[in-house]
Amino acid sequence: MEGYCQTLIDAGFDTLARFATIHQGDLITLGVKLGHARAIIDAVRGRSATTWRSTVATLISLVETREKA
Repeated sequence: MEGYCQTLIDAGFDTLARFATIHQGDLITLGVKLGHARAIIDAVRGRSATTWRSTVATLISLVETREKA
């Protein structure tokens, strides 16, 4: 699922504030599979399994690194 990270950053979800506003429809529009989109939203909202939280943590790390650059 980490393959979605660059897609999200390229789509403008490149700051923590923007990423926090992401919706399932945004993910679907970007080509994220429905089940993955639901899992990502749950992870963003803190309601998911550890695997998805890890994926979201990776994305957040990438965004934070970009913000510092």
